[in-house]
Amino acid sequence: MIDVNEYIGTPYTELNCWGLVQKFYADNLNTIIRAEPTDKAERMHWTPINPGTESIHDLLVFRIRENKRHVGICLGRGKMIHSDELAGVVIENYNSVIWKDRLQIIYRRI
Repeated sequence: MIDVNEYIGTPYTELNCWGLVQKFYADNLNTIIRAEPTDKAERMHWTPINPGTESIHDLLVFRIRENKRHVGICLGRGKMIHSDELAGVVIENYNSVIWKDRLQIIYRRI
């Protein structure tokens, strides 16, 4: 697993879920992400992948309310790092009861 300790506990007000993705990719993969994978200019850099084939660094997109999405980063072994509005940056199991039915799509940076 990647060392993500520097992010853990950072308040959501300082690092929201999309901000965490941008910082994580910049810090760990030397990659600048300007927009979500669904943005026309960014789309060519991502490919959707099938659940069960995800790996470290893949982007997990969840539907949490009717028109609101949430993102996390796959750390492998069913774990993700994400920024929770109440707890800040945490590691959780994305196959848990809370998340598994909300997983909408998984993207891999290409």
